[in-house]
Amino acid sequence: MQRNLDIDLTRIDNLKQLKIAEAKGDEDLKAVYVTSEVDMAKILEAKRLQRHPIDTRIAVLQLSNST
Repeated sequence: MQRNLDIDLTRIDNLKQLKIAEAKGDEDLKAVYVTSEVDMAKILEAKRLQRHPIDTRIAVLQLSNST
């Protein structure tokens, strides 16, 4: 749970830095933060997709044990 909190705090900080880069007109720095956010979204989506089969198996096992 701490890891998820740390990831969320990092994402918030990155988005703040993106706003600062936009305000300064620093397109190179802005591109870095946008790329970082897109990569993070891809990683989180891949994690979610990898967990789905495991969650399904756990649910099936729980159902079979309850009968």
